[in-house]
Amino acid sequence: MERIIYRDTRKMKTCLISLDDVHEDSFYVKDGQAFLLDGSPFIYDSSIGNSIYRNIWSIPMVYGGYYQNFHKNQNKIDNFDVILVFCDKLRSLSKLDNLRNIYKGSLIISTIKENSPDYFLDKFRCRFLNSCDIITIPYSNYLCEKVSKVLNRKVYSLPYPYDVHRLRKLYYKNILDREDSILDRNNFSRPDRGFELSREFSSKLSSLLSFKIELGNKDFNLHNWMTLLSNTKICVNMDPLREIGQVPIECAILGILHVGGNLDAAHDLFPETIGNNFDELSEVIPTFLKDKDYFNRVFERVTQRHDFNSFKSKLDKIINDK
Repeated sequence: MERIIYRDTRKMKTCLISLDDVHEDSFYVKDGQAFLLDGSPFIYDSSIGNSIYRNIWSIPMVYGGYYQNFHKNQNKIDNFDVILVFCDKLRSLSKLDNLRNIYKGSLIISTIKENSPDYFLDKFRCRFLNSCDIITIPYSNYLCEKVSKVLNRKVYSLPYPYDVHRLRKLYYKNILDREDSILDRNNFSRPDRGFELSREFSSKLSSLLSFKIELGNKDFNLHNWMTLLSNTKICVNMDPLREIGQVPIECAILGILHVGGNLDAAHDLFPETIGNNFDELSEVIPTFLKDKDYFNRVFERVTQRHDFNSFKSKLDKIINDK
């Protein structure tokens, strides 16, 4: 397909499309709020009302665009300049040709909803990515380069947008108003996600700092989670997998010290405190807790990586990259 150049991406009509059978129904955004196609508000656990969303569901909010569940509804909604599409399941890939036939002339750009590069670089997912006009993934440049070598194509880093400043305004607390506590995020009995190591690390850190331990839970309500997170000073998250990493993003927004693990976002936002070496981390954690300038730098990092305006700027450069 011949590359279309959009000089002013602020005027682009965009749509996020899922080829997979996912729970979320199609919705549109009007005046900063998301509505299902029947006009009712789009609200689910990982949202605050129908105006703030986590991860991939924030993409339509950036441009006041659409999300289409293409598995349930393959009718044309509108004419779109750009479509960001995800496809995590093999049986869904056949829908991509139908999408192109329906949305002729739209620029098709990939994104990823769930899987990390270590998982999605099989033949199927390589086929999906190579079938798109432009390849983006919501990971760091380091992983983009890794994927690029496998596909032999340019792969762009496009992390999920977050409504950074609204979330900070709603949930940020001065560190003096928070409890001396450690939030152990890995409250799930999955050994491959650092469950036992997180318990052990939190216990040692609690003894070192005389902080109490709060346990994360399986309540996926975004408001409840942000409220819980905002009351603590440290979040221990020993996840060894190079997944996208929502928790370090939210820690950076609220000025919480994210400690441990190997999550992709942590590498960019908290590079000083990744890993699982207690002796090394215990030497720097007390210093960072007292360093207001450090948390200002982290907030600048998360703004540059995830803010809506940053997302627009990155997508603009990606589309117009020659």
